[in-house]
Amino acid sequence: MNITSHFILSQNNEIANGSFTHQGGWNSLNLLQNNVIFILYVIATIFHFLLWFQILIHRTKFGLSFLFPLSYISTDLFLILFDFIQYSIRIRSWIPVTNLSCYFEAYSMFYVNIFELYSLAALNICRYWQIVRNQDIYKFHRRKLLLISIIVPLLLLTNLIIQDVFDWCIVTETPGSSCTLTYTNIVVRIWNLIIMLITPIVISFSMLFRALYFLKISHAQQRIMRRNHHRRLIIHSCIFYSIWLSLWSPVMFLIYLDIYTINEWIVFAASVANTVETLLDPFISVFLDKRFARAWKTSFIWMKGKVDHLTNTRVNPVV
Repeated sequence: MNITSHFILSQNNEIANGSFTHQGGWNSLNLLQNNVIFILYVIATIFHFLLWFQILIHRTKFGLSFLFPLSYISTDLFLILFDFIQYSIRIRSWIPVTNLSCYFEAYSMFYVNIFELYSLAALNICRYWQIVRNQDIYKFHRRKLLLISIIVPLLLLTNLIIQDVFDWCIVTETPGSSCTLTYTNIVVRIWNLIIMLITPIVISFSMLFRALYFLKISHAQQRIMRRNHHRRLIIHSCIFYSIWLSLWSPVMFLIYLDIYTINEWIVFAASVANTVETLLDPFISVFLDKRFARAWKTSFIWMKGKVDHLTNTRVNPVV
């Protein structure tokens, strides 16, 4: 057993005994990498502030149909907040890394990323139901949607708790690095990879392509006016998912495949891509829901009008 493995094993025993505590702080390499990620999150904070400011100032209607798009974009706020908390602790090397802080560091952003995935899956199922079944799911199944929005986060949390209690997933911490998750059970790793990660992605794309196929073969006269609107909606969703999946998924797959076996620069690149996705969400969300696009468009028109007014205004000299 090498020194690193021995250290990780000893730290796991300390965590299990509830006595894990030592001086924190990142080493020079991890500090550099996390400084880059922190700067990206600061920029993301500005963009998300602008988005939420526009949503609120333009009095966007917060109906039930806005539940899952809003849940998705809200997860970015938690990712930003959790990174700031982690950064504020680790940047001060004299602050001890305790059992609680290590668990928070390992699980918080991971859980939010998974919840983000399931919010998008739920949104696509609802859109498929509306297009193919031609039924307003937000009107006729209000209670079911609200119940699902409560049960799903609890089930995701329960899954993590059970794996931790039975030591199928353990929290590890190496000197100068952040606390991370390691899977000790191959069955659990396969379960998480296929059921928890891949299945929601497959469901999302399946719903999109099935809805698009339905619109392609549907020629009913009563659907002609709505068909073009639905087709644009599905195409915009596909654009959003292509951007989102390419940036969001690499780091999640690396986590489930055990990041200790992956080169740290690959992990860093994947983490940067995931952070960039959070940064771009205020803009690519215009493809996710028309209310985000309307907020940006209204602000752009207002700003353009102000600029045109200032440009066309001439100040007459005082005689």
